[in-house]
Amino acid sequence: MTDERAPQIGGPDPDDNAPALGGAAAVAHIALTMNGADELVRKTAVQRLEAIGGEQAVDVLIEALADESELVVMHTIIALGMLGSERATPALAAKWESLTLLNYRMAVAFDRIGDPRAIDVLAEPLKPQPGESYTAALCIAVLLKLARTAPAALRERALTGLVRHTARYAHTQLLLLWPGREAAIAHAAGLLAAGHPRS
Repeated sequence: MTDERAPQIGGPDPDDNAPALGGAAAVAHIALTMNGADELVRKTAVQRLEAIGGEQAVDVLIEALADESELVVMHTIIALGMLGSERATPALAAKWESLTLLNYRMAVAFDRIGDPRAIDVLAEPLKPQPGESYTAALCIAVLLKLARTAPAALRERALTGLVRHTARYAHTQLLLLWPGREAAIAHAAGLLAAGHPRS
């Protein structure tokens, strides 16, 4: 004899009155775990918020940028990039100076978000850091991409950043090996300097 209340593999849950945990309810529940002492629990919460997505998840993730754990903050930056909300740009930009070791991750997030407001921080000189030339190469690539849709003032800023990063890191092996780097930068610089219309 089978128990009709037992869940059946591949079938519907027999308790149709059970509350579903998803969307806003899930975000609220997970947000509570962000205050816990366990770093791995908070990191997992960040990953769950990324999986759920939505504006409420973005709000909680923006707050998580202030977490004391670099591991949690790194996963938060990744999650915000994956969610692609432009609302995260100012919060990420505000952390650029203080989270030097995570600049590469932030540049990836800015690339995925695609908000031209990130040009202001990407154009700044980088502080000395491990993998600095990798971060510079990524900043150059993201500046090139964001400049295409940026307003004129930000295009000028992007040009300044491109010139600065290229001059400072041109000798590094990474940029020397970048195929077509001179052509790409010269083309972008020409468009930016000429005030090429937004495309």
